[in-house]
Amino acid sequence: MILSVTDVKKTYELGAIDVPALMGVSLGVEKGSFVSIMGPSGSGKSTLMNIIGCLDHPTEGIVKIDEIETSNMDRSELAYIRNKKIGFIFQSFNLLPRINALENVSLPFLYSDQPKHNSREKALALLKTVGLENRVMHKPNELSGGQKQRVAIARALVNDPAIILADEPTGNVDSRSGLEIMALLQKVNREGMTILMVTHDRYIAQHSERIIHFSDGLIVKEEVVEESKCALKEYEKRFPRDRKEQQ
Repeated sequence: MILSVTDVKKTYELGAIDVPALMGVSLGVEKGSFVSIMGPSGSGKSTLMNIIGCLDHPTEGIVKIDEIETSNMDRSELAYIRNKKIGFIFQSFNLLPRINALENVSLPFLYSDQPKHNSREKALALLKTVGLENRVMHKPNELSGGQKQRVAIARALVNDPAIILADEPTGNVDSRSGLEIMALLQKVNREGMTILMVTHDRYIAQHSERIIHFSDGLIVKEEVVEESKCALKEYEKRFPRDRKEQQ
């Protein structure tokens, strides 16, 4: 089990008022799986992702990532786990605007205990994997939304994480780029990477293997996607001219 969440609760103190965000959530994510979390705004899914991503502590409960319990870690310990075990993909890309794609992908090496001498070669290889070998020297303002997200995916992979947390990865791109992103995430997953994705879009969620539905701080339903949509086949069907031009 790459991720284990057991009876996690989170309460925020707003003055004299306690506001519960999570009310006892338990879930497990197996190595190599692709899981989506869905729910309306305020349902608790973002709070849970922050806790899993070592950006916040639970009020109660236990979280384990790759068999390491993170629930009571201090800031420096959480920062180490974030860099070592988790790859992040954000809706807003979170790329540094003044440096190029290669440098953005290489950033996690600055905070890693991995050897630095091969950081450039590894970043270049990942940019090639995501189809951006001809954009390595381009800054974010010279890239499309879909290209920015592909840079973000390469950056998420550079430290060989145990799990990728993707927060609305198609939220800031058009439908064409969204299918490209999902095809890339499916490819990464088929190669063994575990992915936990938050999305409000059921169509996007159906590209994963399992969907967890949140409401009012609780998991209200889980469903297995019997036959996940293949994003690459959908892309080729909807945009055949693009595919021919790439060939």
